[in-house]
Formats: sequence, structure tokens, C-alpha cells
Amino acid sequence: MKNMLSRRLSIAFSLLIFVLICATAAGFYLSNMYTVMSNAQDNLRQLAITAASRVDSQVRAMDGISIALASNFRLIQEMESVDMYGVTDSQQTDINKILISEFVSQNNIFSITVVTAGYHVFSTGTYTASADQIQTRLAQGDLKPLQDPGDSKKIMLQPHLDYWNPSGAMKVISLVRSIKDGTRTIGYVEVEQQVSVLQSLCQTKWNNTDLGLLVFNEENEAFYTNMDQAQAQPVIDAVVQNSIYYVNSVISTNKDVIAISELNYINWRTVLVLSKSVMFAPLQSMRTIFLPIVLSLTLLLVAFIYLLTKHITKPINRLVGKIQRIDLTNLTSFKQEHTGNYETDVLSDAFYAMGLRLSEGLKREQEARDLQVRTLFYTLQSQIGPHFLFNTLGSIANLCEEDKPAYAADACYNLAELLRYSANYANSIVTLKEETANLNIYLKLMKIRYRQRLQYSIDADPTADAWRVPKLTLQPLCENAIKYSLCELDEVVVKLRIIAEKRLCITMEDNGCGFSEETVSDIISRYNQYLETSASVSAEKDVHFGGMGLLGTLIRLHLHYGDQFAFALLRGEMGGALVRLEVMDE
Repeated sequence: MKNMLSRRLSIAFSLLIFVLICATAAGFYLSNMYTVMSNAQDNLRQLAITAASRVDSQVRAMDGISIALASNFRLIQEMESVDMYGVTDSQQTDINKILISEFVSQNNIFSITVVTAGYHVFSTGTYTASADQIQTRLAQGDLKPLQDPGDSKKIMLQPHLDYWNPSGAMKVISLVRSIKDGTRTIGYVEVEQQVSVLQSLCQTKWNNTDLGLLVFNEENEAFYTNMDQAQAQPVIDAVVQNSIYYVNSVISTNKDVIAISELNYINWRTVLVLSKSVMFAPLQSMRTIFLPIVLSLTLLLVAFIYLLTKHITKPINRLVGKIQRIDLTNLTSFKQEHTGNYETDVLSDAFYAMGLRLSEGLKREQEARDLQVRTLFYTLQSQIGPHFLFNTLGSIANLCEEDKPAYAADACYNLAELLRYSANYANSIVTLKEETANLNIYLKLMKIRYRQRLQYSIDADPTADAWRVPKLTLQPLCENAIKYSLCELDEVVVKLRIIAEKRLCITMEDNGCGFSEETVSDIISRYNQYLETSASVSAEKDVHFGGMGLLGTLIRLHLHYGDQFAFALLRGEMGGALVRLEVMDE
């Protein structure tokens, strides 16, 4: 405990430094997070614009081919002729040349396919679809919208397996436009592009991780994505929900940063998705490196603060150690020590002066208390004088008149021994064996006086003989038992029992009327009053309660044993009073 001050200072300063370091680290980390987020949003916006431009160029090229073919007068004538007269070799060659001329002008197109109203197919690639399959596709499949009456129109088909060559397992996107001669539809042209080409055009990495890409059409539906459904769905929901407010902007969700950019050619939008875990990955790596540095710095500062506070508080700790070795018995043993530390020297001088004053005060108080206790103790002790002397002498005179000189002589010897024991003020503390022997003499004298009216027994544990008690402890208890029982009964029985095991226990019991509740309450109240007022000698006359008295005996035992003494006033097995005295430790 002597290092408590230095320990508290060390803990306080360590916590302060730790909080400051943590606050600084947190501020630095949050500042970097804000910077990374801001830069990421700007960069992601530019990347989204670039991706939109690439998708826009690809759609423009595909649509340009479809428009060129749908407006090619020669191609229209050949298609009408084929449906009317069938396909000739020259027509097959002419139509293929037209398609190839457009195909080679756009080297990133996968295939161009033209289908006449009579379900004749011409393609730059391989095709295996039959006329029935084509008819079914036009009537019920993804090309059904082209059969609706109206101006020529186009549709974009989401990523799918190549319809014309399904065995090739090539995934493509298609732009399909109807070919009309006036208002009459004579066929359609389908321009296909590989999905992998679109993906490579828009592929963007961030910290060596591919960004998520989504392309939304004019119906605000996800036309294409390189993300799986579980990852894409929250992004789709966020974009659809905020489509009115965020046209060309960046939005942030719990997990992702989403950049949206519109296409110029058609009313489509591209969306780039950056996961925040990827975006903050450098910060996480930096945190992994930075955290051990912060902890090491904190430990070094804590060690420095501990050594510094220990050095500062060392004189105080040394003074505290000296003070802790001082108690009320050696107050004057404290020696002044000047360490050069002003505060410590002031405390040392003050404690030294206080010790001197306290020692003098305790000495005077102890002298006064000893004098008061001795005065009260001897006053109580002396009350045994003539209390029963006259009655005993009367009993001896009766023995002489009855011509019993031997009994009278024995009574005289016993009375002389009793007076000698009680009048020896030099020894106020005696052994329990001596006290028991004196009580036996007293009871013999009482037996001479009351004869058959008095019966008594003494059961004393020999191991209790060496216990030391105030003189005349047992006699007043027995005197009260006899006195108050004879007032009620013709025959009085008094029993004394002494047991000494872990503690000393003395019980005095009679067969009288016992203690009333008022008597017990009065004795305890007056006993506590004497303890609280330090047993004033001036009130000595109030202590008397029948000769030496029960209350006087209790007070003397407390003066001798202090808090180790306890008593109880009970009703015994014979129905009379029972006084139990206990001493915890001799």
C-alpha cells in the first residue's frame, strides 16, 4: 500500500496518455477514411463515365450496323425477291457480301444475321435454326415485340446463349431491328456481340479487385451485370429506389459505394460498384501495422510515467512507510528526516510535532484513567466489609448457647479466614481456585446460619483453577441468590458451575423466583450507562445492589477484562435466576 500514491498517479497519467493516443489514432484513422472515401467517390465517378462511354460506343456501333442494313435498298430488294422466288446462289452471294461489308467495318462485332419474312436466314456466322424455330421465336419468343404494327423499331436482348448456334455455348447480347418496306415488315436484322467483349471493355480494377458493373436499360431494369444475384440485388434496389434523384452521381450504402453515369446515345445508365471493404483495404493494412506501433508507444510511455512518478513520490512513500510503523506505543520513535523535497519535509515536521503532542496527551489521559479505574475498583472491592458480619456473629453466639463449642470454633475460624481474604487489598486479582475456596467458606457460614433451609453445590472444572479474576467475584453472586430466594422459599438451592474449554464460563443458579423483566432491563441499562460514562467514582453509591451487588460485580469484571467479558441474566432449569459470566480469552 505504500506505493499507492505513485500507483494512482501512474494509472491516471497512463490512462490520460492512452486516451490521447487513442483519440489521435482515431482522428488520424477517421481523417484517412474521409480522404479515401472522397477520393474514391471522385475516381469512381470518372470510371463510371468512362465505362458509360465505352458501353455507349458499343451500342452505337451495333445500332449503326442495324440502321445501315435496315435502310440498304439493295438488301431490301434481295430479301423481297428471296421471299417471292426463293433463294438463288447469286442472291445468297449478294446478301452475304452486304452483311460482310458491314461486319468487317466493325471488327468487334460477333455476328450479323438477317431473317426474311419467309424465314430465310443469312448470317456472317454459323446458324442451325430451322424455319419453324424462327417462326416460334417471332411469335412467342424474345422477338415478339417486333411483330407489333407500327414504325420500324429495335430491341436489345439481355445476355443469352447464341440463338443461331446454341451448340457453340457462346453468351451474347443482341440488338434486333425490324426491316420494313414502307409500312410492311419484310424481315429483321440481329447484330450480336459477345458478353466477354462488353465485360473486357468495362473491366476496371480497384486494389487488384474487379469493380462490380451493372447496365440499366430505359425501363430501369438491370440489362447486364458481372455480379452474382446476391451481390447485385441490393445494388439494383438502391439504384432503382434513387433513380429519380441520382442520375449522374455517387451514392453510398452500408456496404458499397455506387457510381451512376448516363449513356449519351440511348437512355441507359452504367453503374460501377465498389465494396467498402475493398476501398478501405489499404487502411485495414495500415491499421494492422499501425496498431502494434501505437501499443508499443503506449507501453513505453506507461513505463516512463511509472518510473517518473515513482521517482517523484519516493520521498513521500518513504515517509509513509515510517508513519505506518508508528503506533500509539512508539509515537516518539519517529525521527525527522529532511530529504530536500519541500512538501515531504513539511509533512515530516508536522507529523513529528503531532506525535509529540499526541504522546503527551495520551500519557496524561492514561494516568487519569488509571487513577479513576483504581479508585472505582477499590471502592467496589471495599463494600464487602460488614455486610453480613453481624448476622454471622449472631449465628456463632447461638452455637455457643446451644453448647456446640466445636461448631462455634470452626465458624470463628472460617469467619476469620473470610475477613482476612476480603481485607487483603494488596491482591485485588486472584486465581479462580482461591476464589472458589473463599466461596466455599462463605457457604459454610451461611449453612450454619440457615441450616436445613440452604442447600448448595460447587462443580468447578480443575482446568479453570489458573484463571485470574477480580477478588470477590463469586461471593456477591451467591449472596444475592441466597438473599432473594429466602424471601420466597423455605428451602433454597444454589448451584455453581465453572467450565473452562476455549473460554471461561461461570454459571450461578438458584431455585428462587428468578429475574423479572424490569430487573433485567434495569441492570443492563445501568451497566451500559456506567460503560458510557467511564464508571464515574462519584456515583459509586448507586453501584451497590445488595452488599457488593450483582451490578458492581459486572462492572468490576468489565474493568478487568474489557470487551472480552460478556454476561447473560436468564431463567434456570430450577425456575430461578441464572447468571452466566463468560470470558473469551484470559
